[in-house]
Amino acid sequence: EEESPDLVLLSLADCYSYRRLKTKQTVELKKLEATGKALVERYYQEEEKGEYPRLVDGHALMKAFGLKPGPLIGKLLSLVNEAQMLGTVASREDALKLAQKRLTRLKK
Repeated sequence: EEESPDLVLLSLADCYSYRRLKTKQTVELKKLEATGKALVERYYQEEEKGEYPRLVDGHALMKAFGLKPGPLIGKLLSLVNEAQMLGTVASREDALKLAQKRLTRLKK
């Protein structure tokens, strides 16, 4: 969410704080810097796109699966929203299928 860029910068600062100056050129740190840069760039690209239209809401999940209000609904919504942002879910039907898969795993 909105804390992502801050967390990336904090992670980089943490790495720099315990490494000596000469180790800043290590392959691992360069990879971390590249990954951090890519994450921050992706975050701001997504921010420019604006909010995605919500595919399902809590009421739809409760109705579709006979659930009651509670933390599980929030977890399912987070799962669906993340999948939508990653592009793995693009329709209401896909969102409900993903939620159903998660519920099936939880029941086992």
